[in-house]
Amino acid sequence: MDELNIGTKISGDYVSKVACILAKRDSGKTYTAGVIEEQMFINRLPFVVIDPMNAHWGIRSKFPITIFGGPKADIDITSNDGAPIAKLIVSQNLSGIIDVSDWSFEDMQLFVTEFGDKLYELNTTPRHLIVEEADIFAPQRPDSNSKVSLRALDTIVRRGRQRGLGVTLITQRPAVLNKNVLTQSDVFFFMNVVAEQDIKVVGELLNLSGLDRDTKKEHIAKIMKYKQGECMLFSPSWLRRIESFKVSKRQAHHAGATVGMGKKEEVKLVPVIIDHIVKALNTEGGTESDIGITMKHPTMKQYGTGIVMLTALMFMLGAMI
Repeated sequence: MDELNIGTKISGDYVSKVACILAKRDSGKTYTAGVIEEQMFINRLPFVVIDPMNAHWGIRSKFPITIFGGPKADIDITSNDGAPIAKLIVSQNLSGIIDVSDWSFEDMQLFVTEFGDKLYELNTTPRHLIVEEADIFAPQRPDSNSKVSLRALDTIVRRGRQRGLGVTLITQRPAVLNKNVLTQSDVFFFMNVVAEQDIKVVGELLNLSGLDRDTKKEHIAKIMKYKQGECMLFSPSWLRRIESFKVSKRQAHHAGATVGMGKKEEVKLVPVIIDHIVKALNTEGGTESDIGITMKHPTMKQYGTGIVMLTALMFMLGAMI
């Protein structure tokens, strides 16, 4: 399987591994996830992003990936569509961005619970789930709503490998991400972390490799001084290495960048072919499909159908040459 080049090279087996990206705000954690997404697309490794921040749609400025939900949606969804969307993802072998940023935490957790359960039930081939702000769905102290989303994610983290499923969990607060899922990670990406309680968690994770006290202190000192985009890969069992590296530059637009006071950048999205998705979602006349969502043809905001299909086909052919 091909390697993913994210500033350092990691095996394409990453698709079925568990990873965590841990960093404080504005350190580059979402940017790093975007680089991983681009590399997975280039290497034809399917992935799905759960995005509660409206921060991952920028990949569409370069790569034809379907967006479900949110302001940039190709297909609108509701919080009750988790299981049908999981069924669609598996049956059509799709990569996609699922933008849940317009919903309440309770609706997000409902969707992730039903999506995760159905994805685990149906998936049998390599596929990666990327969960932004994972502590929303798998908190250290779950309430009645997050208990069920925690259970769904914990199942995929612990047992998903047998079904080809890997997971990347992203959080700016390592201390509040559930330790039962955190400690199952095959690889950690530590970026800048400074809060005392979060540094304590990082130290506990570094202990997993049996580092002596002085070496651990050196690594923590590096992490606390990292600038934006600087990262430590820590994988004592799978990759068997610890190294610092600079995250590669993204090819696509980074939608997760901090919004400034200047003029908003206009970002053009590449077209996608969605006819096969529409066909799966709808029977003739737009009535309820066997996938389970009642929907008319999704809005084609900027494109005519013929242009969408032709442009996306040309993009795909170009990538193969």
